[in-house]
Amino acid sequence: MIKLKIIHKINLRRYKPYRDCDEILAKKFFKALDTGDYRHILKTDNLPEYPVEKLAPIWDGLISEYDKLTGGYSFVTQLIDIRFNLIDHNKIMLMNACYNLMLLGQDNAVKYLQEQGINITGNTYNEQMRLRSMILMEQTKLNIRAERDKSTPQTKKTTFIESLVDLENALNGKNIDEDKITLAKWVANVNSANNKIKALKNGKSNKR
Repeated sequence: MIKLKIIHKINLRRYKPYRDCDEILAKKFFKALDTGDYRHILKTDNLPEYPVEKLAPIWDGLISEYDKLTGGYSFVTQLIDIRFNLIDHNKIMLMNACYNLMLLGQDNAVKYLQEQGINITGNTYNEQMRLRSMILMEQTKLNIRAERDKSTPQTKKTTFIESLVDLENALNGKNIDEDKITLAKWVANVNSANNKIKALKNGKSNKR
């Protein structure tokens, strides 16, 4: 344990995280989103031993900025509208309810989360913030999936590379460097592609 703390202290100085959408690479953001591993937002290709609780608030900031860029749902608003039916609601509602129970000091919410396979170790401030980040991550995944499903029927999970190819095709073959494109530029390109698709659809509908 002492050795791990020393390693964490060293790596805190050695590896710095991306802190905004203008800086973070799109592929690293989506990798963190897909895997739930916040270490993907570090400025390194490795996944070093790192105190992930230090990354949770930074991840929250990235998600909030991403939602603003994409016009996504307000996470704060969704947290306010909570219903405490732990059985009939989906995973996000369950996690939301337990999060609020934890804020009220009800430690049995931790046990319930663990029984559902959600790895929360105790009712501490750090674990509350980690659960909040998990909820936000799951909500963002749903939002992305919903937007994707509205435009294109999917039979399997779409990878970042597949999305990249689709985006390049939508932008008339524009070459996008996956190792250089930032999240902000990715969103701008997606918005541009969506506008072109809408314009084409409107053009077709006007010809009818």
